[in-house]
Amino acid sequence: SLPVGIDAVKTTIRRFRIAFLEGMESSVHHMVTESLIPDLVYSHLGHTGPIGSLIFQELSILDQLLEKDEAFWKGMIQEYLVNGLRVEISMIPDPHLAKQQTEAEHKDLAARKKKLGETGLKELENQAALVAKEIEASRVDGSEPYPEIFSSSKVPRIFYKRQLYHQRIASSRGDLYLHAIQMDTEFVHGLLCFDTRGISEDLRVYLSLFTELMLTCDIVYPNGQKKLYQDFVNELAENSLFCVASMGISGGLFYPESSKDSFTIQFLCEPDKLLKVTSLLRDIMFYGQASTERLESTSKNLYGEAIEELRDGTELTDAIGMFLCEMISGKCSKSHTLTNNMTMSVFRQALLLKSITSYFENQEMAEEDDEHSQDDMEDDEDEGSISDCEQMEGENNENGDKDEDEDEDEKEM
Repeated sequence: SLPVGIDAVKTTIRRFRIAFLEGMESSVHHMVTESLIPDLVYSHLGHTGPIGSLIFQELSILDQLLEKDEAFWKGMIQEYLVNGLRVEISMIPDPHLAKQQTEAEHKDLAARKKKLGETGLKELENQAALVAKEIEASRVDGSEPYPEIFSSSKVPRIFYKRQLYHQRIASSRGDLYLHAIQMDTEFVHGLLCFDTRGISEDLRVYLSLFTELMLTCDIVYPNGQKKLYQDFVNELAENSLFCVASMGISGGLFYPESSKDSFTIQFLCEPDKLLKVTSLLRDIMFYGQASTERLESTSKNLYGEAIEELRDGTELTDAIGMFLCEMISGKCSKSHTLTNNMTMSVFRQALLLKSITSYFENQEMAEEDDEHSQDDMEDDEDEGSISDCEQMEGENNENGDKDEDEDEDEKEM
């Protein structure tokens, strides 16, 4: 039988079909180039049917695949995976390559510095400062805590109508502002935003770790019931097409994007599953708890990502450029609280994650030492018990010899 079962295969096909239909609505330009243009071009040659037939053909194929039984999928696996052609590639790292590249870079840098001279280096420094100021001046202001929903910039749809409204909600923790765009659509695009400007700088250094753990931790309800993170992830996947947490809209692991002061959760689902998706997100936000094991594994994975980012020249250049912009604008001074750009910087995160992983490694080593000490104590106790037994046995033997000697003396007398 299939390892995942035929129901899981059909669920995957249905999700792909829904994602395909959602792409027709939100990725208009992509669908036109991939589907409609080939129909338009090749229909004149008689190779295809009417315009749009390619899209209907793909949907028809998905419907046919839903009707296939387990034997069909086992045959596909046998033909294309088990009996398919394979190519094995062995990648053997060169232990001297990194040193050679570093030495070459140093030589190249020294040659360029010598060629530029003091005057050229000073001019290059002035140019870099000017470019940094231009980047800062042209940057879109992302300080608003509740950004406009990106759906407003989409290509208008057929039978499209939009209603834009604002709503102010008073609460004990301050006023909340709801900015929503209502439109006719077959799917729900959700964007939850939370302002992080009230969080201290010491805590905001953990935003990368928090963002990564947000949708992958256990849920412990007030009544004591517990939902494992694997079950939560599966339920969320069954009821939504995608759901992602980030700093800013579509931010990365070590940098926020637009609306950098906002922690956001974006999701996409069908209307009839909106209640389930929002209920799951509510539960994870209010009752989510990261276990020690999840914290340790996530920290190790993030640390690996940070090291890869530092090795990537593009990401490293972006991080340095961001630091220069913040420094020139005065946001790195002691009188200013560090922005999320700086607290989430890959340099700061690499050091933080290294300290966290080192802590867990030291804990494991300490536990292993305790176990070895306990084993040694048990071994010493066992050896002591054996020695005591041997001593008692020796004393018994001596007493027995004395008794035998006394009996022999009595017989002689």
